[in-house]
Amino acid sequence: MMDGSIEDELRYVRDRLKEYLDEPATSAYAISNIAARYVAVCEKLHDMVGGDPLLDLEDDVTEVNENAGASIV
Repeated sequence: MMDGSIEDELRYVRDRLKEYLDEPATSAYAISNIAARYVAVCEKLHDMVGGDPLLDLEDDVTEVNENAGASIV
């Protein structure tokens, strides 16, 4: 883990927010605010690390060779 990087800080905040959400003593009034902040931090972290490469399918360009395969006679 790299000391002091923004990614490390976001991971720390994300983990702390998750702990607050899972804690039975957390007030019901605080849950929606904590959940909203948790999602925002998760989205920032996701954007920082490049997102999920499996979701970037539209960026792939595939060429099709029309002469490949069987031919009709």
